[in-house]
Amino acid sequence: MATTKDSYWFRHDSNASRDLKLMKIRVIYDFWGIGVYWTIIEFLREQPDYKYEYSELNLQLLCELIGCKDLIKFNNFINDCIKINLFSIDNNYLLSYSLIDRMIKWESCKNNGEKPKRSQTEAKNEPNGNIRIDNIIEDNNKNIFEIFRLKYPGTKRGLETEFNNFVKKHKDSKNIIPLLYPALINQINLRIQQKEKNEFTPEWKNLQTWINQRCWEEIHELKQPIKANTVELSIQKQRFDKVDIERVSLLLKEGSEEQQKSYFEKNPEHLEIKKQIESSGK
Repeated sequence: MATTKDSYWFRHDSNASRDLKLMKIRVIYDFWGIGVYWTIIEFLREQPDYKYEYSELNLQLLCELIGCKDLIKFNNFINDCIKINLFSIDNNYLLSYSLIDRMIKWESCKNNGEKPKRSQTEAKNEPNGNIRIDNIIEDNNKNIFEIFRLKYPGTKRGLETEFNNFVKKHKDSKNIIPLLYPALINQINLRIQQKEKNEFTPEWKNLQTWINQRCWEEIHELKQPIKANTVELSIQKQRFDKVDIERVSLLLKEGSEEQQKSYFEKNPEHLEIKKQIESSGK
């Protein structure tokens, strides 16, 4: 399990880029996929038990947290990583068994009194480990808060002002941070439904008031699925994106007949891509 003392460290093999699974990701997503993969690994390293609760809202938060601007592409990337076992879903948690295995070995060495070697640069930059880790944790929390703040539709002030007020007002702020964004999305979706039905829709409070009154605790049950701002609607509008085409193209080039048959049985809508590729002579 990650602790505050060593949460900035994890082992990384020098030949990882030549791993067959990562090479498949690179074929489909180029070096964008490699960068996103390692960013997610670093993110998982900082989570309790090295895993992250898997849900649509949490994936959207993770997408924004790592700086990815294309949610559809990000979701496709996660699904492909799961298919080739770079990531796994276990009891509704996203995790990497490879990372967990490395960290178990690390913790075993640590508990036995052994100290894994650090570079001279790391040693020079670590005069006080506890201070350094406290800063990392605070920066990470502030980044998550900033994603929430930017999304908030009501009147708001700057990041430093709002974040400092939040931390000062709530002693349990570290436990609250992960709850803000999902609660906000829930309330935004509720207002969408209210407007669609011409129901009374209250104005958004100032962000400071929303925080001071602990409004993230106001979770509402939606009466029906939201029609707007969903991944499914975006996919329908976009039809097939570049990732779909590259995935099918790779499958036709390197996949066996059995693999192709299985894939198109699960994704019959992609038969159209297959026809287009074959007719163009790709």
